[in-house]
Amino acid sequence: MQMVIKGRDLSSAIIQQNDDAVESIPLWLLPHDWRGVYTRRYTYPFSLTTDNPRCYNKNSPPEGFNRLFDLDVDPLEMNNLYDNAQSKALRDDLHRQALHWMNKFNDQGWSYPEIVEAAMLPEDLVFDKKLALARPGGEGRMRGRPLDFLLKQSAR
Repeated sequence: MQMVIKGRDLSSAIIQQNDDAVESIPLWLLPHDWRGVYTRRYTYPFSLTTDNPRCYNKNSPPEGFNRLFDLDVDPLEMNNLYDNAQSKALRDDLHRQALHWMNKFNDQGWSYPEIVEAAMLPEDLVFDKKLALARPGGEGRMRGRPLDFLLKQSAR
């Protein structure tokens, strides 16, 4: 049986420490419904929802969880540039890259509960009253391969 894997061989770029081999890599933080990109210089996550009650950090701003950090001047990601007017063109470009990755993986912006409920076996879900959602529990068994979930979701 022959297995075909799509992708790019980046082994030489890794060995040569070539940070510019790719423009960006996708960034997902599913429990917060974040998507985004990470580049050599920037971290850009954005929220798919504007007021996510499932956020584990009670101190997060209510307007959402959009962030933009310039790692060259702020490696500890302490200064959020997302609302900075001078960052609009950069933010738009990073957002375009994030949408490209979402499209590449056929991510339609599914919420964390949708992903968990579709991916996990019902007997391995626990309803969390505090978060008002089903979360993984039990043995954490999945219904099938993650690829099957993506294909099923794309058919919707």
